[in-house]
Amino acid sequence: IQNEAEESHIKVYKELLKLRQSEAWRYGSYESQSLNTDKVLAFSRIPSKDFNALGYLVLVNLSDDEVTVNSGVFTGVPPVGTVRIRSVEFHNRDVVVGGTINTGSVTLGSRDSIVIEFTPVYYK
Repeated sequence: IQNEAEESHIKVYKELLKLRQSEAWRYGSYESQSLNTDKVLAFSRIPSKDFNALGYLVLVNLSDDEVTVNSGVFTGVPPVGTVRIRSVEFHNRDVVVGGTINTGSVTLGSRDSIVIEFTPVYYK
């Protein structure tokens, strides 16, 4: 049943497994932040510039409250990314997999989570 559903936990899990094979996940740098007074677990995985690969930002709302986070505090995360994965029943239905999202202002409903894919910004 979950394989046939448009949105399911098994599909989210399979997409997360695919990310484990990415250059960023296997070899990239890891940066974590505690955002919105510990309500949001947030981390990024960014590959070295030598790999010329995509980076990922993971945001998990651990609270029952809706929160808006600014992911601009992360090194190398650009102002806009692409939604790669979102939790089942993500509260904001306008946020769709494959769509763009402003990383400077991401609103997460109660217990929502999202993976944002982006081309890293490297500084000299």
